[in-house]
Amino acid sequence: MKMKRFLIACVALLCAATQLYAQDGNNTAFLLPNAAHRYRMNAAYQPEYKSVVGIPVLSGINFGYMNNSFGIDEILFKRSSYECDSLILDVDALRSKMHKDFRIHTNLDMNILSVAFRTGKKSYFSFDVGVKLDAGFGFDKALVDFIAEGNAPYLGSVQSLGGMALDASAYVEAAFGYSRIINDQWTVGGRLKVLFGALDANVKNTQISLESPANGESVLIKSRQEIYLSAPITGIPIGTAMPIEDFFNDIDFDAELMTDAMSNLGFAVDLGATYKFNDDWTFGASVNDLGFINWKSNVYKLVSDDEFNWEGADLSNSVNENDPDYVEVDDAFENMVDSLTSSFTVLASNDSYCRMLNAKVNLHATYHLNKRVNFSALVRGVAMADKFYPSMTLAANVRPVKNLGLSVSYSVYEGNFANIGIGIAPRFGGVQPYLVVDNVLAGNFTHARSASLRFGINFVGAAMFGKRAEKKGNAIAWRAD
Repeated sequence: MKMKRFLIACVALLCAATQLYAQDGNNTAFLLPNAAHRYRMNAAYQPEYKSVVGIPVLSGINFGYMNNSFGIDEILFKRSSYECDSLILDVDALRSKMHKDFRIHTNLDMNILSVAFRTGKKSYFSFDVGVKLDAGFGFDKALVDFIAEGNAPYLGSVQSLGGMALDASAYVEAAFGYSRIINDQWTVGGRLKVLFGALDANVKNTQISLESPANGESVLIKSRQEIYLSAPITGIPIGTAMPIEDFFNDIDFDAELMTDAMSNLGFAVDLGATYKFNDDWTFGASVNDLGFINWKSNVYKLVSDDEFNWEGADLSNSVNENDPDYVEVDDAFENMVDSLTSSFTVLASNDSYCRMLNAKVNLHATYHLNKRVNFSALVRGVAMADKFYPSMTLAANVRPVKNLGLSVSYSVYEGNFANIGIGIAPRFGGVQPYLVVDNVLAGNFTHARSASLRFGINFVGAAMFGKRAEKKGNAIAWRAD
């Protein structure tokens, strides 16, 4: 009966998940039993091993990718002929598949150093150093509609094309963690993180609009973009508004400026708690990356706020090739682009700024069928670019033998139901490798909307499992949940 209620609740959550978004590739890894690395995702989690030491660089590497609209083979088609062999963009397919709020997101995490250990029966300490890259880009579908249809649908009106979304950061993270078993039901934990920003770019106050007169002879384009940037570059003109075509002429990359990253200091916390309701059910909640970075070195604020009355390309002199004033069609369009870029200007200043990290929230429940088999549900969410993107995962987790953890998962991301994940964490003496994939179907990468891979190798100390742990009063820490 309890198992039936669990399944009904899971089906209800999946039915409500038709608008969920893909995440950072940690869903299956969050639930994988016997995996020592889980303390990095849930601050309350205590590995069953007395100690965990990561192999430098190889202790944890995580890559994730998603877009919320289409696979590559749904919009690009190969055209083969005797004359050419090229890819063709199907604009109609692109428009039909594209989400109104189109987004692409990728992340890369790499652990450089990891050490964790138990003291006594209830406390667990950890220390990690890693590098993180988080990047997202997007725009409104209305921009693609305008490119495909022109201004005909908007005659005599003002049409908003939304704005551009850019949210990218790269930083080094040093994390100090502590978890404690409070009693037979509660385990809590936290990780304090010191952050050193390396690169950052984000767009704020962005808006593009079109105003077309009823006769359709022109389009008034208004654009407002505000970009905050921290990067090791030189040559940005400060304090003078310049046309876009001239603004980037002297910009150059300077690797020596990367040493200034120590000035971009930030702090964050991870918080977590698990609650053992009874022998069958365990619940948990955690929040990760709740914090900020103050960007002070190599910082720039770029503002563009202009309008341009676009009358299209002048093709009046591109009809008769014998005309002495004849202009090639390509040159006519190039002149139009030059006119456009010269009409929009950029004003730069050296303004420091503070930016919040993309915080992540996790809610999970586990039903223990027995000591070696459990079923879990995880709802995750990421706050990014002033929006909240959730996802949902169901997993069956098995420990067929003491030193092997297996997980099979099913995840729902924004209308995408074809996400089958697998995870494996064996232990060979004092060594534990692990491999987790949230979407094995991404092997057909041209059709995948999301892909993820997490793997690593850790040295682990002695372990406790099953009845032995329960007799010591630490069932919540040791039991495969």
